[in-house]
Amino acid sequence: MFNSFRDDLLIRDLSNTENYDKAILTLSASSLGLSLTAINFVVPIQIAIHVILLKTAWVLLVISIINSLVAYLISNKAIAIQMNNARDYYKNGIEDAFSRKNRFIFFNRIFNILTGVFFSVSIVLIVTFISLNIGREEIVMTDKKSNAVGDISSNALTTKYISTGSTLLSKNSANIPTMEQVPNTGMTSQGTSASSGSTDNSQLGGGSLDSSSSDNAEKNVNEAPDIVSKKE
Repeated sequence: MFNSFRDDLLIRDLSNTENYDKAILTLSASSLGLSLTAINFVVPIQIAIHVILLKTAWVLLVISIINSLVAYLISNKAIAIQMNNARDYYKNGIEDAFSRKNRFIFFNRIFNILTGVFFSVSIVLIVTFISLNIGREEIVMTDKKSNAVGDISSNALTTKYISTGSTLLSKNSANIPTMEQVPNTGMTSQGTSASSGSTDNSQLGGGSLDSSSSDNAEKNVNEAPDIVSKKE
């Protein structure tokens, strides 16, 4: 019964070891692929913070995959050495073959433990990175919009100040135009004024003479009958 029970335990131990190695290798490769390709769906790497966490996780996943592959090779080597020891002890009757040390068994165990540790730490780092960057894109977009509005406002104010300054400068520093004299304009104006003045004076003088002459003629006509009557 003991032998059958021991054989059953050895089979279970071998099955657990195989499943452990397969699970670590599959999960490490899948986590690395997803984190490399799907990380932009969570947050773009250009605006992410604490990127060192993600990079460290990638390195640990790669190490975990390499350790898992190396552990397969070490396990095969350990099995081959253990098979030779069993042959020497059971078939060849070599007594010290039973106590021979198989260092590859120890190495295989260490590699399996390190593979699990590296994989676990990498998963923790990836989860931490995602937790710190959730909603980061919205915050960055809000900051960009605020900065854009501020830039537009400052540009508008700057343009307004520049245009206002240019207008004031053009008004204050404009050259005052000077009058250009037309040739002989002054003389013609004076001559015309003088001639018109003399003409008006002559007309006024003639008018007065005509009126005095008509008054004298009327007076003479009125006095003529008186003179005739006196002579008679």
